[in-house]
Amino acid sequence: MKCTTRRLKVNSVYGIVYEKHSNHTPGVTWLDGMVKTPWGYVLVYSWGSDRGRPQSSLRFVFDGYEHCKSIPRRYTKRGLATVAARFAREVVAAEKGGGE
Repeated sequence: MKCTTRRLKVNSVYGIVYEKHSNHTPGVTWLDGMVKTPWGYVLVYSWGSDRGRPQSSLRFVFDGYEHCKSIPRRYTKRGLATVAARFAREVVAAEKGGGE
């Protein structure tokens, strides 16, 4: 079996987010990936088009529980990484009773 190593571009202090474009629907783009935080990875997805409703979603597993958040807005790569890091920080603070 052949193993390959991929080098990933980090778009911000914490993030690895890919930008994708639809081949079937012109004007539709989305961001998809994960954002590394001090507490773990946040899976991120942000969708938007010229005509449709934008949507972003965040998923973060902490202390054995999955935490999800949906935001009716499309973000840039940097903005999505910032929102994901903030979301993880809020989850950790809430779970630890005001922790960090």
